[in-house]
Amino acid sequence: MKKIALLIIAIAFAQFSFGQLSLTSQTNGTVSVEYGANNDYSLYDPQGDTQIYIYMWIDTNQTNPALSTMYNDDWNDATGLVVLNYDSNAQKFTGTIDFNTHNFSGEGIIPDGTQINDFNLILRNQAGNRQSADLLATNYGFQPTTTAGLIELSASDVLYFTKGQLFINPEYLQQKIDIQLFNLEGKLVLQKNNLIKTLNLSNLTKDIYIIKVTIDNQKYAVKKIVL
Repeated sequence: MKKIALLIIAIAFAQFSFGQLSLTSQTNGTVSVEYGANNDYSLYDPQGDTQIYIYMWIDTNQTNPALSTMYNDDWNDATGLVVLNYDSNAQKFTGTIDFNTHNFSGEGIIPDGTQINDFNLILRNQAGNRQSADLLATNYGFQPTTTAGLIELSASDVLYFTKGQLFINPEYLQQKIDIQLFNLEGKLVLQKNNLIKTLNLSNLTKDIYIIKVTIDNQKYAVKKIVL
């Protein structure tokens, strides 16, 4: 009888844990994230914010310290963090973690073919003065995933730049286009997901930039521009 009671408690705890935060592994190193269903903000209260930022750090080989590589986000640079947006129809926050393209401060992008068995995350606001406790992804449904090998394309096939505007070539307009803009020091300056047609860059500081465009999370092109 005691074992049955303990089992019921364990099931109830699991349902409670997954209720407020859900991490669902997809193919090729992407993870869908949902938070706050049924107004359950017990892990982190957004206090009316329509966006939640995810700070992450990963040990890519937890079983063998000699082969371990740590990847950490920059706490002081919210522009490089994954963002959850509030979906008013679903009444919860939703977003996607893409380990194929996410640029970790200092360490860069995780190499293709890397298996991610677990990772840590913190839910926080943009300013970084309100946050959740440290959370372990596998406690919220995450299953191991492996980053996919991306197919490199010629940048001129995908986009072109003129008069401060970045344009997507028409044949790619029906695909999911994500843009990351880096300065020559490797710092992420601008990120735009699900770009529709064009991106205005004329308000950026005059400099040389590297643009990485990812198409349907599988193909990418890199282009250097001068503003």
